[in-house]
Amino acid sequence: MSTYEIYLSPPFPAPNTKRYVQEAIDSGWMAPAGPFLNRFEALLRAYHGVAAVALNTGTAALHLALKAAGVRVGDAVILPAFTFVATYNAVRYLGAEPVLVDSDATHWHMSVQATERAIVSLKKQGRRIGALLPVHLYGAMAPVDALCNLAQAYEVPLVEDAAEALGARWGQQPAGTFGVTAALSFNGNKIITTSGGGAFLSADEEVAKKVLYWATQAKQATNGDWCHEEVGYNYRMSNLLAAVGCAQMEYLPHFIERKREIAGHYRRLLKESEQKEHIVWQPVLPQVQPTYWLNCLLFAKPAMREAAMCRLREAGVECRRLWNPLHRQPLARQCLFFTEDDTATHLYAHGLCLPSGHALTEAQQARIAELIQQAL
Repeated sequence: MSTYEIYLSPPFPAPNTKRYVQEAIDSGWMAPAGPFLNRFEALLRAYHGVAAVALNTGTAALHLALKAAGVRVGDAVILPAFTFVATYNAVRYLGAEPVLVDSDATHWHMSVQATERAIVSLKKQGRRIGALLPVHLYGAMAPVDALCNLAQAYEVPLVEDAAEALGARWGQQPAGTFGVTAALSFNGNKIITTSGGGAFLSADEEVAKKVLYWATQAKQATNGDWCHEEVGYNYRMSNLLAAVGCAQMEYLPHFIERKREIAGHYRRLLKESEQKEHIVWQPVLPQVQPTYWLNCLLFAKPAMREAAMCRLREAGVECRRLWNPLHRQPLARQCLFFTEDDTATHLYAHGLCLPSGHALTEAQQARIAELIQQAL
């Protein structure tokens, strides 16, 4: 197992974590039910203004978000090629077919133009489109205004993969509240963590109740026994992990502020390299208030990126290439891919994620910037 002096995005324990976890243990509520689970969902609801169901992974949340939106076997689901494989996997869980679209170089998210071409092409083939599935990347947001307009115009449900975007906003509206359903992730490297976990979001209370039913093995009490009429899943979050989530949610505003401070400092440190056009930071649409979950940049040449990555890793600094696009993966090579210039592959070839943890110091950032400048 690799060890680093500086990790990419390590979890940061919020102040009340130990106290809340101890309370959960002392109360005996360690199963997927209990007061901290209820409190955590209430905090998520208050933050987003919609119903929330806490689940054991973000992938589980996305699976049920697609199912709740009506995706079924044989449907086409349109999603970006430039994303983590969990987005693809959740579609496959339902027996649906992922249809991939390229990124837009001006914001890195799924291209609105390529998405519309995919919709038109599938409609001409008589295919049922189960969902439009944008992914908000690295703490920024996809162009939800245009994508929502497309979804409405073509009568396709929009489901948000907001796994990387808790705390990000389009204007004043939080990520995860634009689609009919959405999914969040609280994996160990996310802006808040429950160690492992996720949440389903929807403005429809009845849909949220249905998702809770599915997530708890679709069980109903009948004459004191469990009765099952549908296939269910063991997806509920435990009260113990929800206790960690409560402490993290209380600290979310501080985490977001800290992430923005880190982003600003990186940009000051590497301003000269940016002015020389050796690097360019991930662009953010003007309507978006990002969280900078990860600080991501492109190098002018792939060789520059490789040199910087090698130098950082040799110095004990964890860094990572941007997502390897799905259409390049053996798992998804058979999928339809709508593109003009394969921007997703360009992003992968030139891009790098820098350490962005809450506890990252200015001295550590200065060291990272120095190593990058040496490589350049």
